[in-house]
Amino acid sequence: MIIINLPTKKLAVAFAHPVSEKGKRSTTCKIFQLGESQDELTELSTGITECSKQDNFSKARGRKIALARALCQHDLHQILSTLIFVPVVTKTWNFRCN
Repeated sequence: MIIINLPTKKLAVAFAHPVSEKGKRSTTCKIFQLGESQDELTELSTGITECSKQDNFSKARGRKIALARALCQHDLHQILSTLIFVPVVTKTWNFRCN
């Protein structure tokens, strides 16, 4: 889990690479807000990527796409846009928030 300390709140980012019953591989990114103790987690958004049969599974690429999708589901994109990884992720993968 990656912890991000912002001026007004603390966030945590977690990744998982589950395999479905049919053998389909995916990457999940969940963004949480930390409470006063690190045991208190509130899920803010989730981003998921799934590989097709033609794709070569890449954890790194899946994490980048899932992170960009998770950021776009919440107002976090605006909050975190000052951090360097958000513009790099969204620009590298040509991913735009609606």
